Amino acid sequence: MRLAFSSTLFIISFSRIGFVCGNTEILNFDSALSLDVPELNVSRHSIDARSSTRLFSLELAPHQTLWSDVCDGVNDCPYEVFIKLNLEKSHDGPVLGTDETPKYSLRISSTPSPPAQFKVEVLTPKQAYEITAKRAGFIPTGEDTQNFPLTRTIYARIRARDAGVLVPQEMTWHFFPPLVPRPSNIAHFHLILDPLLFGFIPKSVVPVIWAILVAGVSGIWCLGWVKGHLDALALRVCEQIEDGR
Repeated sequence: MRLAFSSTLFIISFSRIGFVCGNTEILNFDSALSLDVPELNVSRHSIDARSSTRLFSLELAPHQTLWSDVCDGVNDCPYEVFIKLNLEKSHDGPVLGTDETPKYSLRISSTPSPPAQFKVEVLTPKQAYEITAKRAGFIPTGEDTQNFPLTRTIYARIRARDAGVLVPQEMTWHFFPPLVPRPSNIAHFHLILDPLLFGFIPKSVVPVIWAILVAGVSGIWCLGWVKGHLDALALRVCEQIEDGR
């Protein structure tokens, strides 16, 4: 079976898409008030609902390492990053009221090479404090945090490990030998904090939804206009055929 050039070009282009797509992890959560830990210092990175996208990098833990063993008992682990999510204000700017519980979507979009697996968790300040305190050999008690204020701040805990998929390695030039593969064990990924409008619609897709609606309405209007002209043309053709008889 022979394929037309345009069909062949489309198939080749579509097949190439699989090589440039990355991995995506999504976690939806509610923003609720919880106990704050004012002196907690587990992250030097932070994002909020208005500046909600940042690029990060993580070294990959060895393949088939259990998630419970990744960075177990070790602070400043190269396979883990804590990111502070400042959620005191909504994506529109006003400070949230105590009775409001907006929803958010936390997404990781990573490059396809090196292949990586991600574990995403959202922790209250108290939960993050308990993890780091235990790693430091300190056993926290309820009295340590009972007088702390309330906050909407949440910490995203992200861990990464090798997915175990062999991929072509990037080639680099050297003097001896001239061209050698350069292995990479660093995964680059974008972290996107997206408000969920009405509790389920990501804010970032609203422009796409509007574009689809506008295109649909325009298409319906154009279809009616074209149909009217085609009906008039068909009527004239029928009249000419009858006159020719």
